[in-house]
Amino acid sequence: MCLTIAIESGTKVADWIGSMQPLLTVDIEQISISERIQLAEDLWDSILSNPESLVVTESQKQVLDERLEKHQTPPEDSSSWRAVKARLGNP
Repeated sequence: MCLTIAIESGTKVADWIGSMQPLLTVDIEQISISERIQLAEDLWDSILSNPESLVVTESQKQVLDERLEKHQTPPEDSSSWRAVKARLGNP
């Protein structure tokens, strides 16, 4: 499904897509919050339905690897639950 939406309350998608003509113009303020949420969910679902089209650059991979490594490394200033309880006076 191909859909181009120009949003009147802000930047128009057609402005940055270039010469593409919008198929639908939506004033984002005129649709309900639940409809906006549904639109966002539908957009994400459309991206996830075709994951092979997502391109991750080498620099993005590097950032992800660094974040994963940091996540997996225990922090030096952490305490065990037993030590925390002892400091609070609950043995």
